[in-house]
Amino acid sequence: MMIVEISGWITAAILLTAGFIQLSKILKTGKATGISPLAWLLYGAASITAYVFAEKYLIPQAILSFLVPGIISLAISAIAYKYNKKRKIDN
Repeated sequence: MMIVEISGWITAAILLTAGFIQLSKILKTGKATGISPLAWLLYGAASITAYVFAEKYLIPQAILSFLVPGIISLAISAIAYKYNKKRKIDN
């Protein structure tokens, strides 16, 4: 395996792990305190546009490094927005 391929897998592992950690924390606690929906929205949009820019649509490293983390980030953003909005209504 070439260094470029290995770095693609490392990037995928890091970004997927980070996204799943954040998503599981929100879902487990039912709270999104301290989580910025806008920051995760922008990160998600950047990841998805980087996937499109790379033009490597069928390569697993590109899908797992850009597309899937982008979708997870958008999910985190939506859930955090929902929980933060609910918290403001409850207060």
